[in-house]
Amino acid sequence: TFTNPIRYFGADPWILFHNGAYYYTATGGDRLMLYKVANIGDLSTAAGAVIYAPEDGHEWSHNMWSPEIHYFSAEQVGEKDAGWYCFVGGSSGEADESGSVNSGQRAYVIKCLDGDNLLGRWGHPVTGEVNVPQLVTFPDSDYNDAELCGGCSVIRIGGKPYITFVSEVGRGTSDFHQVICIAKFKNPWTVVGTPTVICMPTYDWEKGGYGFAGRDESGNQKWYPQVVEGSTAVYGDDGSVFIVYAGSGYWTPYYCLGQLTYKGGNPMLATNWVKKSTPILQKSDSLCGTGHASYITDFSGNRWICYHAYRGSTATNADGTRKARNAFVEPYSANAKTGVVIGTG
Repeated sequence: TFTNPIRYFGADPWILFHNGAYYYTATGGDRLMLYKVANIGDLSTAAGAVIYAPEDGHEWSHNMWSPEIHYFSAEQVGEKDAGWYCFVGGSSGEADESGSVNSGQRAYVIKCLDGDNLLGRWGHPVTGEVNVPQLVTFPDSDYNDAELCGGCSVIRIGGKPYITFVSEVGRGTSDFHQVICIAKFKNPWTVVGTPTVICMPTYDWEKGGYGFAGRDESGNQKWYPQVVEGSTAVYGDDGSVFIVYAGSGYWTPYYCLGQLTYKGGNPMLATNWVKKSTPILQKSDSLCGTGHASYITDFSGNRWICYHAYRGSTATNADGTRKARNAFVEPYSANAKTGVVIGTG
């Protein structure tokens, strides 16, 4: 048994189950912590290990967003590159001319340099340098080049892994929005071909927080974006495949979870993904900002979702400061008939 919230500092929680242990990480500032426990309930008091703490002064040194740990086999990426990888966003932490520290955010990946010891050293997958990441590259397109990119995840369809990620369009304009893409890859840091946009904001519940944000020192317009992000694969026992993603700004109480359903066929075709018209998890009187989740199955075959939320019905404290995001765990189910159902629905 366990009591929610499972951790009090839990933005973008990522939980995985490996070799009889649960591992947990979440968005950090200038370092990533990884927690290893025997039971989910132990996460609330567990002491974590620092697995990644790059030196200051690099373009990847801060704002470590949305860490996700995935394993890639030799069959998928070759013997040399097989192993555990952690996708994570990063930036220099320095503001651009508009005052934004987010425009420099890019997608990176680090590899566990000590094999199966996830609490060991992590670093560059090619050079082996500890605390040095590899930029996720798109040699056939310009993603991750001049605009924010991140939120990398992995989805397996028909026995083949694909990468999903978030990018942005139209920064500084009234059309500022994010998109979720799917792509093929050669290895965890090399995306091949042209990614396909499979989700963009279309419903009002995906646009909470969007709006004009004033002008910078040069008089240029600033906008809060329409947000879709945090795309994560969910698999049903009947072979159904879903992507559950977050919609609306994480800084608002309207952050929620939406669902894409894979219809079959080529997953690189946007028409083979269908968006549910309503959220599958959203705010209540006791929690709000419910989003960006990860999914595990335990020893007994029970399915659990771990998501973050603000406690209460608002995302801010009485003094106007933003509340901390806490991590919560609930049961879920998934099949073609019902889709993904969290808790009691």
